[in-house]
Amino acid sequence: MLNPGPNAPHVYKEMPNPTPEQVENDPAFQAIWNVIKSWDVSAPEYYFGYCGANGSHVALILNALEKVSNNNG
Repeated sequence: MLNPGPNAPHVYKEMPNPTPEQVENDPAFQAIWNVIKSWDVSAPEYYFGYCGANGSHVALILNALEKVSNNNG
């Protein structure tokens, strides 16, 4: 892949938001959140740099696990 240069615009994907049901009732959401809530994370497809983990990061993980489950189930 060619480096587009420092002045090229970068288009980031939009971070997913967790659903209220995930936040309130999903044990998998809570388990992941309890592990990563103190982490500084980077998701370079979604933004530049690092930030504190949040519910959107948990949603990314859950979405990825769901894709794997659907492909193997």
